[in-house]
Amino acid sequence: MKQDLKDVTGTVTIKSLKDIYTDKWTGILNSSPCNLTFAYKKEKNTNLDLVFYMKKFTLEDIDFEKLFESKDENKEEVKEENNVQTDQTQNQNIERYNLKADITIDQIENNVLTANDFNLKVDIKDFDSSFEKAQGTLSFSTKNDEIRDIDKLMATSKIMKVMFTSLKIVQKAFDFAKLDNTNITNGIIKCDIINAQYDIQDGVVSIVKSDIDSDLTVVRATGKTDLLKDAIDVKIQAQIGKTGSKGFKPLVIKVKGPLSDPSYKLDVLSSIASIMSSSGTDAQEDSASKEKDIANKAGNVVKTIGSLFKKGE
Repeated sequence: MKQDLKDVTGTVTIKSLKDIYTDKWTGILNSSPCNLTFAYKKEKNTNLDLVFYMKKFTLEDIDFEKLFESKDENKEEVKEENNVQTDQTQNQNIERYNLKADITIDQIENNVLTANDFNLKVDIKDFDSSFEKAQGTLSFSTKNDEIRDIDKLMATSKIMKVMFTSLKIVQKAFDFAKLDNTNITNGIIKCDIINAQYDIQDGVVSIVKSDIDSDLTVVRATGKTDLLKDAIDVKIQAQIGKTGSKGFKPLVIKVKGPLSDPSYKLDVLSSIASIMSSSGTDAQEDSASKEKDIANKAGNVVKTIGSLFKKGE
């Protein structure tokens, strides 16, 4: 893909071919102002340190699968054909990176995603395309988003898969729950705010926070995803509508199984407890009276929850 870079100012310092860094570069990339600070140092791992800002990032429709074809997968095919390398030798030959990045883009507009105020922070050691030894943190936030093809977006790289797995799970969970009037379903995902934080350890991604807010839905997701074993164990708390004066009262959906095809199950007891949670005033009521009230209402709550599903729990 052709990129137009002009009006560049800045300096590059080359200590050696294994130690290169820049001061703050500024320029115009594809008609949009940007600036960059970058450092590259080759040691046991390749150290990459990147700070990047761009006013508007535009990307035309591309063949993601071809562009991001994994070199490691090609190596794996050669291994299967020749069957001569041991796992130990392969591990020694894998190039890993210590990656630090702080990327800010005011506006993203491409064939799969529209987003504003996008910020991505990455601090990962021993990183390669498999994430097998990777450890560190990744967080991102963005506003006023429209994702038109989340599968294609996640297919671009493992980083994107880590970033947007929670949102994909939420979309599938909402489809499972038949919450057809939300802005997470029906192919196009629209959100006011996405705010996520992940811890990564040897291929296991812990979802510290994955918050999705919009006018129609409020979603919180926590749990773990094992990229190496293709396994997931996540809890999704989803509330229809904005959080009001009575607080966050979500349905609770448990997601387990293969990451590629997880199963979804409504946590009825947790959902009842959430929906019927007491306010400060209610907490002062007589305990026996409160228990009786809960007993009377529980059946109705179960029916209400069950009506959201084709199959009741």
